[in-house]
Amino acid sequence: MSKETKKDLVLMEKVNFIGNFFKKKREEKGLSIKEVARLIRFKNLTKTEKRISEIENNNTIYRDYIDELSRIYEISFKDLELDPSQYKNIKDAIIAKNEMILAELEIEKAKTYLKIIDQLPLLYKNFDLILNDPTLYFIPINNTYVGAAYFGMVKGELVLGEILKLWKDGDWVGKCHNCGNETAYIFAAGGSPLSGSGSGWGVCSNCKKTAYKIGSFGQIWGSVRNLPKHKLNPEDEDSIKSFDELIVLLNKIR
Repeated sequence: MSKETKKDLVLMEKVNFIGNFFKKKREEKGLSIKEVARLIRFKNLTKTEKRISEIENNNTIYRDYIDELSRIYEISFKDLELDPSQYKNIKDAIIAKNEMILAELEIEKAKTYLKIIDQLPLLYKNFDLILNDPTLYFIPINNTYVGAAYFGMVKGELVLGEILKLWKDGDWVGKCHNCGNETAYIFAAGGSPLSGSGSGWGVCSNCKKTAYKIGSFGQIWGSVRNLPKHKLNPEDEDSIKSFDELIVLLNKIR
């Protein structure tokens, strides 16, 4: 397993903090989801099982269920590594811990994205080279995706060539809600096929803050569907460069 893959797994663990935390505590107690649902004693057993599953698998926050699960699993502030004097109860502490982890992840994502955005002049200068070389085009960009309500992730992990094409065409660039400049570079997007609403998030190259773009789901998905249909040959898979290796290469051929 590569270092990057291990790092991705750590990020996934953090993203689903509440789900992983409660699942681990349930397993430590030796309980099934059905058994926990009975212990909660809400009227609708099927709904209760579904809610527990959603908490564990989707990091969904149902405050009344968090209360009950904390009681059943006997969760303490020590389990959360938090100071009890700072919180009214365990439920608030769990939700606060989740928010802290998500905030840390946003900072880490911003650092990764800014590294790419800072190299945009060099990347655009060599755009045709990147577009036509599979070992450069298919450089993976972590935490990029397109999601759809009711369907989940419809396209996971975009590659460098796709992201650059979406930016160069102006599809995934918008006005930053922080500084007002047209310098918000979007890395992930989603929306609802039913309502038609959509949004994207990324980083602003001007103010260096997390930025958002509001649009329609049709525009978001349409721009992704219209990307060039490049295929990666099996013999090229082991030759795909890292982003840092790409920058070294491009600096040599300036």
